[in-house]
Amino acid sequence: VLPKKKKKKKKKKKKKKKKKEKKKKK
Repeated sequence: VLPKKKKKKKKKKKKKKKKKEKKKKK
């Protein structure tokens, strides 16, 4: 019987995609 290994939960870093604000320059 293999010893129970504590599984480390890997926190997935969510990459926030910055929405470029459409600025109308006229």
